[in-house]
Amino acid sequence: MWIEALQLATVMANSKNGPSRIAFNATINTCKNGGMWEKASRLFSVMVQHKVETDAISFSAAISASGKACHWSKTLQLVSLMAQTPADLGVITCNAAINACEKGTKWEQSLWLFYMMKEKKVESNTTTYSATISAWRK
Repeated sequence: MWIEALQLATVMANSKNGPSRIAFNATINTCKNGGMWEKASRLFSVMVQHKVETDAISFSAAISASGKACHWSKTLQLVSLMAQTPADLGVITCNAAINACEKGTKWEQSLWLFYMMKEKKVESNTTTYSATISAWRK
């Protein structure tokens, strides 16, 4: 299914009206669900290059995709970028980033994310605490 989504995104990018945020978000999510984190990341970059408005869904999908693939550095780049935009950091997005750091044995970055959540007033949950503690123990 992700192949069809990428083909559709290519067609939209070359169309007169250009691609929409909704179409990009759906395609990034499809790539994420298909385990194609590199393609999801590339689509997010294309979205930014085409000046398509990003939102919490765009960031969350890209962060989750790189996080699932344990690419903590890319995940942290996206979280830092997201924190500079009006898009709301949510607990699910932050947890995905903390999990990526935990899998990458980057406990310092997990703690940074944990404290950033507090600073940005993102409510923590059991998953947040569990992943942060797990990263610290490794």
